Amino acid sequence: MNQKGRALAVFAVTAACLVWALWGVEIDRVRAALGSMQLAYVPLALAVITGVFLLRVLRFQLLLGDARPSFGRQVVVCGIAFLGINVVPLRLGELVRSFMLLDDDVSWGTSLGAVVMERVVDLFCLLGMLLLVSVAVDLPATVEVQGIDVLPVAQRSIAVGLAVLMSGLVALGVASHAIVAALGRVPIVGPRLATFATSFRAATAELASRPGRAAAVSGLAVLVWAGTITCVWLLLSAFPGLPATWEVALAVTAFTVTGTVALPTPGFFGPFEVFCKAVLVLWSVEPTLAATFAIVWHLHQFGFHLVTGMGLLVREGLSLTALVRASLPD
Repeated sequence: MNQKGRALAVFAVTAACLVWALWGVEIDRVRAALGSMQLAYVPLALAVITGVFLLRVLRFQLLLGDARPSFGRQVVVCGIAFLGINVVPLRLGELVRSFMLLDDDVSWGTSLGAVVMERVVDLFCLLGMLLLVSVAVDLPATVEVQGIDVLPVAQRSIAVGLAVLMSGLVALGVASHAIVAALGRVPIVGPRLATFATSFRAATAELASRPGRAAAVSGLAVLVWAGTITCVWLLLSAFPGLPATWEVALAVTAFTVTGTVALPTPGFFGPFEVFCKAVLVLWSVEPTLAATFAIVWHLHQFGFHLVTGMGLLVREGLSLTALVRASLPD
């Protein structure tokens, strides 16, 4: 598929998801929900998301090792790159981070390796959150088939599947070159599987070679996602009528992030709202209120990266469009 075809496909997915998420939303109820918000929670959530951002910067510093620039410079690079990730489809904004670090004598291979290691750690955190939801969260909704509630059965099945997947990823991290080559021979998806396996093995080997740094990075990753869940919990608490519990915050975070990873639309608009709303509806939240919360949370997160990234671009006299275009050929 050419670039124009991919752009049209991404636009179609975004539009379809937004229509699905917003279908049947009643404007009067949206106004009522927004009018009843307890705004004191919003700056608290903003403080938490700022802390999460700084933790991400520190984690990337550790992953770069001795090649890392100053923390202040890394704040600039990550702030602009995170803006790119949020506005450029298919996560192509990730390349901006590596491109900008060339000016700091950080090689392309070093920075891309750090990005891959970061994604490996986040992948395990996401799978861990999904596993925790499947084994520790009691869903209040029921789906009965012939008088049997199938949701608990589905949760257990998902838990087993996630455990198998995580074990498989660990095995892949120590897999031989022969196994990677065999993956490359799988029809249609083989080359992509082989590329993923090669990058995954390299990242795993790099982390394993420095257990102290791996432990620190893993600890920071746990704090990053704990902070994200806390931000969701604070925003849930801002809406009277929403179930503001840690279990719901965990489930909302895990499934919404899964949706945005699976469908990386520009700004993650569409999949973000669909998955977030769907989780809240499981807790019998009225659909319009669920959609309102999804939009508020999304705009809160998107607005933070937009304001931070645009501010840093202006300060540095840079253009995001030029950065993205310059980074793609490399």
